[in-house]
Amino acid sequence: MKFALAILLLLSPAVLGRRLLQDGCADLSALDAVPEVSDVVTLLKGFNLLPNGIPEGVTVFLPSNTAVQALISQVAPLVPGGVTVETLPEAIKSPLLASVNVEERLVSALIYHIAPVGAAEPSELVAEGTIPTVLSEATPGFDLQFAAGPDGNYTVTYNNAKPTVANTSDPILACGSAVYVIDQVMIPTDLLNSDFPLTTVAEAQALLAGGGGASAPAPAPEA
Repeated sequence: MKFALAILLLLSPAVLGRRLLQDGCADLSALDAVPEVSDVVTLLKGFNLLPNGIPEGVTVFLPSNTAVQALISQVAPLVPGGVTVETLPEAIKSPLLASVNVEERLVSALIYHIAPVGAAEPSELVAEGTIPTVLSEATPGFDLQFAAGPDGNYTVTYNNAKPTVANTSDPILACGSAVYVIDQVMIPTDLLNSDFPLTTVAEAQALLAGGGGASAPAPAPEA
């Protein structure tokens, strides 16, 4: 009995250096314990994309607050007086921002960071290489690449003509899913480019719930 208990302790997430978040799974409050991603959590709440919390059995790449602010800066010039993550969901309903589908663009960017591949360990993601995303279920071709870095770290990349490479943390085990903190927002092109994929909130909610749905047509990403 003592031997079995010792093995269980050695294999526990805490001993393995992994953070385990099991409280607050009915909403996103489980991620309150990860303050470095509070901005993207605020956006997810503002768009009501995950009203029932982190879905079980997915891998989520959450950009750091610094990375999210860089994304917001692409929208801020279009909003008189600027915008914050708290005010953005309402600000984008203005006629100007609605005319260029800013909401649909941001929703696409958010679901691009969620991979329906189970709560994957880094070794599993490296072995897989190309990782499907919720966005790729709506607009085929919008996958991510996961690889081992030269310094024992891991990277997430969008493989287009000008790839964005994000460094990632070790996974945080949260509510039956794996959460990685990354230092870049993974978007396939500049947010306001004409070829950016468009996904409505309703379409994203259906995809995240496993109910299908399709985003507005967009060109496939460059090879």
